[in-house]
Amino acid sequence: MTVLERVIVSTRSDLDDANLDNQTIQGDAQALLQAIDSVQGQVNAQRISDEHWHYGF
Repeated sequence: MTVLERVIVSTRSDLDDANLDNQTIQGDAQALLQAIDSVQGQVNAQRISDEHWHYGF
């Protein structure tokens, strides 16, 4: 294998690793967004419940 071929193989491997890392980060970000949405929904539901209790409607 020539030096150029080794560089190409190494670069491809590095790019594959970076792509997998990026996919992991995207998955983590998506999970965090879903968790935030869930908490926001719970907060909104509690606020509505509190308003109904407080104002009686």
